[in-house]
Amino acid sequence: MDATTFPISLTYHIVFCAVACIFFVIQYVRTKKSYPLLLAIGIPASLFIYIKPDNSSLFYTVGVFETIILIGALIFAIIERNRRKQEIEDTTPLPDISEKHTDNENIQPEQPEENSEKAPEENQKNSEEPESEENSNGKNE
Repeated sequence: MDATTFPISLTYHIVFCAVACIFFVIQYVRTKKSYPLLLAIGIPASLFIYIKPDNSSLFYTVGVFETIILIGALIFAIIERNRRKQEIEDTTPLPDISEKHTDNENIQPEQPEENSEKAPEENQKNSEEPESEENSNGKNE
């Protein structure tokens, strides 16, 4: 087979197909999506051209098969992406504004800041109080 059909030799093509097949099988096992499995089948299928390199009908048959595999992988990838988006939207709970919370565990009462609600005179008294325990016990320095 000449270099215009495949720019790499048969040895490199076999190595490439083996590595790609292993990679896509691992991706299929890891992600459970179908398009890596299609690619794991399609890439090694390109080796069928080497059965009879001079047969043009085999050459075009393999080409059509590879095109169908690539289009199928693209379609499956789009379908699975849309299905995943739909599953995420279906499992994400939307907040219901009309219902009020009845569960006391989830609602925490608002806690006011310590000195913000007191009258200004009380804030001044609190700031003038002695800071050490010795002064508050009646001992003068």
